[in-house]
Amino acid sequence: LAETTDEADVTVATEMTGDGVVTPMTLPFSPDGAGVWVDGFRLKKVASAPSAIQFSLTGDTITLGAAPGVGAIVRVVASVDDSFVVGEEPAGLKNGTNVTYTLANTPSDNEAVALYHNGIRLNNIGSQDDEGAPSPEIGDFVIEDDSTITLPVAPLSGDTLYADYTTDNTYVMVGEIPTGADGVETRFTLSELPVDHTEIGVWLGGYRLGRTTGVPTIYQFVMSGRVIRLGRAPEVGEGFFVDYVRKPVVAGPTYTMHYLQDVPADVAVDVTACSMPPMSFA
Repeated sequence: LAETTDEADVTVATEMTGDGVVTPMTLPFSPDGAGVWVDGFRLKKVASAPSAIQFSLTGDTITLGAAPGVGAIVRVVASVDDSFVVGEEPAGLKNGTNVTYTLANTPSDNEAVALYHNGIRLNNIGSQDDEGAPSPEIGDFVIEDDSTITLPVAPLSGDTLYADYTTDNTYVMVGEIPTGADGVETRFTLSELPVDHTEIGVWLGGYRLGRTTGVPTIYQFVMSGRVIRLGRAPEVGEGFFVDYVRKPVVAGPTYTMHYLQDVPADVAVDVTACSMPPMSFA
């Protein structure tokens, strides 16, 4: 497993490279929920005896239904705090007719929800309560009344539907949409600085991209500070999302300003002798 980070005890992301043999993974804790991706595709969670595209979670152990191929990238995101929900199955029948599902909690905001249908991340287009909001199309979803999800196509019996979201977005950013996607640009800047680049999730066209430190392929991204560089340019309107653990905002130092005032005209004041400490910003 790769090095892990647990900023503010809200999330831990682990990563391993498949060797064709190992299937169990041990986490440093027993999570409330977890999501597992193999080469960008989210697996289905089952209680036991997982198949090739499934996994099970028992205590701190994740077991895959099949050993990842040599070089395959396995990523795990697990929640260790109630403010970050991972792998929730929204309430509602999956019967080919029902298109409405309900989250167990109220998200910190409508944009802070990631929804996966059969392993593919859908486009969150916000609330239909917003004036001028677009109608959902295949591959989209909307959120109304704070916790009600509506899909344009009804999931079938046996389909998977998972939601990841925050109820307090102090530390975890879910679903940031970098601005500037035009089918040409490949460099984008996040709104805030991530705590650790190993905990960044980038989705393009519904699939999770792989992280690299070299030149990215069309299925990868590379990260430096707040800047993401993709291996291909996202098209206008294509699902492009970034999830990450961000540095908490820390209040900077407080300075008291001393003013020279009410100084008698006949008193000489050497202004160059007046000083204040240099300002710095967290």
